[in-house]
Amino acid sequence: MARFTTLIIFFKSALHFLCFDIWRITDGEVTAAKNRIYTIIKVFVISVRRFFEDKIFAKSAALTYYTLLSVVPVLALVIAIGKGFGVQYYLENQFVAIFPSHSTVLKEAFFLVDSYIQQIQGGVFFGIGFVLLFWSVLNMFSEIEIAFNDIWQIKKLRNTFRRFADYFSMMLILPVLLIVSSGLSIYLNGTIQDTVLSSLIVPVWYGFLKILPFIINIVLFTLMYLFFPNTKVRFIAALFAGVVAGVLFQLFQMLYISGQIWISYYNAIYGSFAALPLLLLWLWASWSIILYGAEFAFSVQNIKNYEFESDVKNISRRYENFLFVLISSVIVKRFAEKLPAMNAEELSTHYNIPIRLVNRIVSKLLDAGIIVESISTVKKTEEIVYQPAIDIQHLTLAYLFEQIDGLGSENFKIDITHEHAQPWQATLFVQNSTQSYASSVLLKDL
Repeated sequence: MARFTTLIIFFKSALHFLCFDIWRITDGEVTAAKNRIYTIIKVFVISVRRFFEDKIFAKSAALTYYTLLSVVPVLALVIAIGKGFGVQYYLENQFVAIFPSHSTVLKEAFFLVDSYIQQIQGGVFFGIGFVLLFWSVLNMFSEIEIAFNDIWQIKKLRNTFRRFADYFSMMLILPVLLIVSSGLSIYLNGTIQDTVLSSLIVPVWYGFLKILPFIINIVLFTLMYLFFPNTKVRFIAALFAGVVAGVLFQLFQMLYISGQIWISYYNAIYGSFAALPLLLLWLWASWSIILYGAEFAFSVQNIKNYEFESDVKNISRRYENFLFVLISSVIVKRFAEKLPAMNAEELSTHYNIPIRLVNRIVSKLLDAGIIVESISTVKKTEEIVYQPAIDIQHLTLAYLFEQIDGLGSENFKIDITHEHAQPWQATLFVQNSTQSYASSVLLKDL
C-alpha cells in the first residue's frame, strides 16, 4: 500500500512538473545539458497537445480525399518527367519498393498513367488533358499548403504565380530524388559485383540500403516543412521535424506491411475491393504523421513562446499594467537616448519577459497608438523594431492608460446615464484619481 501511494505521489509530481514547473525554467537557471533535455521534452509535449487541438485527424482525412482525387495526375506528371530521363520503369519499380503494401493499386495506377500519357502524346484532348492535369496537381498542393498554414497560424496563401512556380518545382524535385536513389542503387549493385573487395563492401552496402528509405523520407519531409508553410521556417526546425516524421513514417510502413491481421480483416469484409479501404487507411495515417511533423517543426521554432504559459494566460490586471508601463517606457527612453530600437525578442530576452507576453503587450500598444513598427537593418537583415508613435514630450502615464483603457467597444445597451450611473461614475473616479500625478510623469523619465 505504501509503495502504491508513493507511486501515485510520483506520477502527480511528474504531471505537475510537465504541466507547470518545466515551463517556468529559463535558460540561465539550469545547465546547458539539462536545458536541452527540458527543451526536447517541451517540444514533444507542445507538438502532441497541438496535434489534438488542431484536429489533425480531420485535416488528414481531408488531405486523403484530395490525394485520392489527384493520385493519377500527380503520378502522370512524375512518370512523364521520368520518361524524359529514360528511367520510367526504374521510377515505377522504386514506387513499388517504397510502398510494397500497395503494389496492386500502384500497378493499376501505372496502367492508367500510361493510357493518360499516350492520349496526351497522341493529341487526344491535349489542351483539356494538360489543363486538368495541372489543375489537379495545383489543387492538391494548395490543400496541403492550407493545412500547413493552419498549423503555423498563417492566414495568407501564396499568390497564383508563386503557387504555380513553387508547386511545379516540388514536382520536379520528387522524381529527381527517386531517380538518383534508384540510379545509385543500380550503379553500385553492378559495381560492387565486379570489385575485388566485394566481400567487404557488400555487407556495408546492404546496411546502407536498409537505412536508405529513412534517408529519402527525411529529405522529402524536411523539404516539405521548409517549403509548404507560407512563412520562413528555420532549417534546423524543418530538419528535426523531418527526422521525427521520416522515422515514424518508415516504422509505420514496416508495421503496416507486417500487419497481416488488417489485410485479412479487410479481405474478409470487402473481398476483392479490400485494396481501396487499405489504401485509404494508409493515406490517412501517412498524412497524420506528416502533419504531426509540421506541428513538431512549429514547436521547435516557437518553443520560447510557451515559457510561463499558464502564468501568461492568467496574468493579473496589475502586472499587465506594469508591463504596459515598462515596455513603453523602455521604447521611449531608447528613442530619447538615440539607442538602437529593440524588437520583441530583444525585449523578451533583456527584461526576462515571456515572448508571448511581449507580443501581447506590444500588439495592444500598437493598437493604442503609443508605438509604431519600424524596419531596422542594423544586423544586415530586415527586422521589425518599435519606436514611439508621437512626440515623446506628450507621452505621459496618463496618456498611456487613457489610450489603453479606450481600446475596444463601449457601444452597449447598459444604461450608464441613469440606472447604472453610480457604478460608472465610481469607475471613472478611480481612473481620474491618479490623473493629476500620471499626467505629470513622462514615460522617458521613468
